[in-house]
Amino acid sequence: MKKKLLLFIVSLILFIIVCFLLRSGKVSYVYQDISYDAVWERECRSTIVLVDHVPLLKSGLRSLWKDEQNKILKKWNPLVDSCDYILFVKNKTELPHDKKELQYWIGDYQLCLKGIIGNCISKDDRLFYLGVDKIIYGGDVVGEINGGKIYMKFLD
Repeated sequence: MKKKLLLFIVSLILFIIVCFLLRSGKVSYVYQDISYDAVWERECRSTIVLVDHVPLLKSGLRSLWKDEQNKILKKWNPLVDSCDYILFVKNKTELPHDKKELQYWIGDYQLCLKGIIGNCISKDDRLFYLGVDKIIYGGDVVGEINGGKIYMKFLD
């Protein structure tokens, strides 16, 4: 009897761990800002994707992009220029360090999305970037757009 109970408990714990590690994540919101970038000397698109139930493994994050890429690319047209990027972040808001931060898309320590979400997201909650510039986003090729490659860069 004790062996069966112990086996059941161990099996239940393993099942919970596997489910937790393999969770797939869910895109909850997408926001986009198009503004002039002095470094690039042109308008650039910054697309921020908020994710609930974030996968813990990089393979899970790659799968999340694979599952969502068609919807995001069609609806938001986020990668028109080499200066454009997509940033996936945890959907975990916090109060701004300073209320003035709410007027900025991305501040020094937080992503405040110009106050659209009411709070901010810590830069520590960034998951990965996607872009078409190999020098900036090099690494994994995870798709194609307009005949060019889409690169994924994880933030470890």
